[in-house]
Amino acid sequence: MTTLTSVRVDSIVTGERTRQEFRNVESLARSIADRGLLSPINVRLDESGQKILVCGGRRLRAVQSLGWERVPALVMDDDMDELEALLAEGEENTEREPFTPAEAVRHRQRIHAVEAKAAKKRQDEGREHAHESRRLGSSNLDEPSPDDSALASLGFVKDDAPLGIKYRERDHKTEAERTTRHRTAKATGFGATTLDKAQEVIEAAESTMTPEPVREVAREAAKALEKPGAKVDREYRAYREAVAKTNPDVRAANYRKALTQALTRAGDLASYEPDRVIEVADDSLIRTIRDTCEQIARWSDDIDKRRSGGLRVVNGGKQ
Repeated sequence: MTTLTSVRVDSIVTGERTRQEFRNVESLARSIADRGLLSPINVRLDESGQKILVCGGRRLRAVQSLGWERVPALVMDDDMDELEALLAEGEENTEREPFTPAEAVRHRQRIHAVEAKAAKKRQDEGREHAHESRRLGSSNLDEPSPDDSALASLGFVKDDAPLGIKYRERDHKTEAERTTRHRTAKATGFGATTLDKAQEVIEAAESTMTPEPVREVAREAAKALEKPGAKVDREYRAYREAVAKTNPDVRAANYRKALTQALTRAGDLASYEPDRVIEVADDSLIRTIRDTCEQIARWSDDIDKRRSGGLRVVNGGKQ
């Protein structure tokens, strides 16, 4: 349940935050002073009744700088309310300060944690509901079967079984992961694959299991990802290159990938019809085709000779 109310600014506790620093608070404060606070901040009540900030940190900082004693707030006491607030955190007043890649990763991790907590709660409630239905069913054969829509809302789906109807838990993990990837992309402004790359870099930088030469590169890349406008692909590429330098298996895999791509491009030549090539190609292009094919043939012959003269690598092993 979510309640809109007015709360004292000094009663709000800043808990876990997606943003590690708040940028452009001054311009947001000017906007609020001119137009008012268009979106309430979001807080949740903890076990002791304290109001913990969920989202709206920039708005809170802005109204503090304006000297406000009270602020409109949506007070949540439900995991799903908190989840929806996290998914909508990007919208702050009339301005939006985009997440940096690192902030987007942290925000996705917070959403994952809340979704997992909510899913577990649904499953626990569903188990209790199903257990109670079975207990009543065994003691009273006239008892109506459980309401399918109610059980579905609790995380259970109906199966046809040889001896009647049974209920099983929905695969929440698969559904949650699929939904979360789409919704977090919308909530953070970054695609799911981009966030995966950024998260891999950040986790490598934080992990003591990462080899030190690689970890140093990952640290520098993670530091860059904290900045607005950071290029995730560039930092990820630098990190993967460092991994390849220290891991021969990764180097070999990258080499095989590049070779496969080159062969695929070369194989595309066969899709050009010879009669059409003769019709449109001049002498210079014909010579280029002949030279290229001769180079590929010499390269292939060289590979065959080397393989027949020594050990042959097959699927990562030797023959």
